[in-house]
Amino acid sequence: MRVLENLKLFDKKLYGVDKQIEKLRGIINEFSYTNRGGSCLVVGPKGTGKTSSLRLITGEYEEKIETIFLDCIYLTSNATGLKMLEDMDDEEEMNDKLKIIVLENFELFSENRDQILLYKLLNETRNRSWYVFLVSDLRDVKNCLEKRVRSRISNIEIVYTINMPYEEYLKYFKIMLLDSLFGIENKYNGNMSKKMKEVEEIRNELIDGIIYQKDVYDKFENLYMEDCSMLTLKKIVVLLVSKLYYKKNYGNEVTFDSYNTDIPPLLFEIIELIVPTKINESILKGLTIRQLCLLICIIKLMRNTQNIEFLYHNIYKSYLRFKNQYNSFGKYNESDVDIYKELDTLVERGLIQYTNESQMGQLCFRRVKIGVDPVLIEMCIREYKPLPSCVKVWLEDTIEMI
Repeated sequence: MRVLENLKLFDKKLYGVDKQIEKLRGIINEFSYTNRGGSCLVVGPKGTGKTSSLRLITGEYEEKIETIFLDCIYLTSNATGLKMLEDMDDEEEMNDKLKIIVLENFELFSENRDQILLYKLLNETRNRSWYVFLVSDLRDVKNCLEKRVRSRISNIEIVYTINMPYEEYLKYFKIMLLDSLFGIENKYNGNMSKKMKEVEEIRNELIDGIIYQKDVYDKFENLYMEDCSMLTLKKIVVLLVSKLYYKKNYGNEVTFDSYNTDIPPLLFEIIELIVPTKINESILKGLTIRQLCLLICIIKLMRNTQNIEFLYHNIYKSYLRFKNQYNSFGKYNESDVDIYKELDTLVERGLIQYTNESQMGQLCFRRVKIGVDPVLIEMCIREYKPLPSCVKVWLEDTIEMI
């Protein structure tokens, strides 16, 4: 088992983003020939490969193009970013190399009343050989920008999604497992010998036999419902292959023929480690009806937008739509701060999770994702006694989305 070599190649390969990579390569290739500055919006949920794709493609042009990655989480203020911009100006006078600037989580600067850094950076692309990639986990991030900033962004947009059928998700797991266990380079060689093709068929049959065992298939279906990102799938495969390697090297007999029995229990253990499913139901059952409804609002947003992370403000707006349509919870008004405090409570109980460590800003801009199985939430709200009739109607309209 050439595990270390296989895992090195596996780590560099991206899955499920072929179209996005092709578009990125086309943009950067054109920039390398024309030297004409520009910008591109790169959006999609966390873990879909946005930054990894950019690192992969820009690495192919490192001799001709200098690439700078800036994460706005670590840029403490506009002043810090502007100082970096000045330094880049000074460098350009001594170095005429083309520049690509990747601004990750750039929406954090849109929270500032003065979006001068974004404006100046984008404005420079008109006069210099700079190409700016604005990367965000938010699909509607353009709406957060000032009009003058929007006017400087091109209409080029690359969207990463997690929207794929379950069978396609399983197909990628199979490819990942084959790549990490048996290597990538031989499989994509079009001149394989007849004997090698026969070996490939045997390997495919083996992995199919594992994946389509009922308990494995069901486990992955649950994982798919909770977190269908390729990043999570890669983590699972790396841990699985590492554990097999450890077993083989420390006295346990692991062979090609034993994969069928060795892999499933290890998979279950790893999935439980990475995406825990055994959530204490008593926590959910101890929630108020409003807190449960907020969780349902997050699930609806997930299904409607194909994102997995949302600002408190997005969740509040979804909750307001629910109230306005179904006239629930009587006549009293609930302020946005009331709802934000409820969301803070859900974070404290581990039912939703912050998506980054920088959560000290305004409440409305805190970003979270669901931390519990959506099906379990629906079960708990249905068992709630007494369940308001308006919530019953809302659930009937919503249930197909869970």
